[in-house]
Amino acid sequence: MSIGPDTPDMRLWTLLPAGTMTIMAGATISPSLPAVEREIAAGPNGPLLARLVLTTPALFTAPTAALAGAAVDRFGRRKLLLVAIALYLVAGPAGWLVSSIWALLASRALLGVAVGIVMTASITLITDYYDGARRDEVLGRQAAFSGLGGIVFLLAGGLLADVSWRGPFAIYALVLPILILAWLHLPEPERRAPQADDPNPVPLARGRVAGLAGLAFASMVIFYLVPVQIPFHLAEMGTSSGTLSGVAVAATKATGAAASAIYGRVARRLPRRIVFAATFGLMAAGYGIVAIAPTPLTVVAGLALFGCGFGLLLPGLNALAGDVATEATRGRVVGVMTTCLFMGQFASPLATQTLIASFGSNAAFAVGAGLLLALAAGFAARGPLAHAVP
Repeated sequence: MSIGPDTPDMRLWTLLPAGTMTIMAGATISPSLPAVEREIAAGPNGPLLARLVLTTPALFTAPTAALAGAAVDRFGRRKLLLVAIALYLVAGPAGWLVSSIWALLASRALLGVAVGIVMTASITLITDYYDGARRDEVLGRQAAFSGLGGIVFLLAGGLLADVSWRGPFAIYALVLPILILAWLHLPEPERRAPQADDPNPVPLARGRVAGLAGLAFASMVIFYLVPVQIPFHLAEMGTSSGTLSGVAVAATKATGAAASAIYGRVARRLPRRIVFAATFGLMAAGYGIVAIAPTPLTVVAGLALFGCGFGLLLPGLNALAGDVATEATRGRVVGVMTTCLFMGQFASPLATQTLIASFGSNAAFAVGAGLLLALAAGFAARGPLAHAVP
């Protein structure tokens, strides 16, 4: 039987690849960072500027997501999503053509604007189309699909980075089929129009929204040690291969995708606070291994364990956003969460560079492990963190 353009099956199979656009924005070029530093980021600020190539999109995604959240609630999801995917298709491959670090950073800024709208609109559409356990299942599938896409992008980026630092930017052209799918298969959901006398954006849940925002920010500051620092961490261990860097970071994506795929089943059986405690506990154990790893292979093993936790984190945060929002405020709540996620990504190298310069990347991963362990304990002990989740 043929599948029509507005059937639930085609909606799902359009939203799944759309979810890969966020990870594509950063992970694809991670293996190129050392070469970017050598080729176009010379000077005393070169090491920081090279790292900012990866995280600059996050700086622009953050404020864009907050504005996009209000816009999708007011004007609808579909049109904004299509415009954002088209902008992504222009800004992403631009890195192939630029000849200066500043032009590259400018193109990455435009990419960040696109990502902010795409992520906000696509997650909001999932919360519109699905409810309850089905929503958890779809969020887990999207995260799993994104993780699998991340593996492909990282491996392809690593291989292309060994040929030329510009090579990974060609991967962004793969967004064209996603634009076509979104045009054909994502209808604007039917929903109640916002009324002038609606209550505040998140009635009776401000504390939970604040907890969601803080958790998203802290998680990304710690997580982004992986794509930003792992290539340099391996270089400190005497390994400068872009392919090996891609394989190392892809280990996180592989186990993360597997964990995300079972998120729906986990969420049906355990309270959310226990899921979050397990999430941060696994991440802490993985970083602890990376911090003391004597060989690159041990680093890969630590990242694989870390990925088991991280694979539960993003669908958990997205599900929490759906829990605390109303129909009229879904876009705004998702926008707040997305803003904090990407502010955390941008802040990560700024927060860790001094520590790394003084004590090495091992120290940064050790500190990250300690912070993650504290988060796990906070949820497990029914402390203030546990009250942030329903």
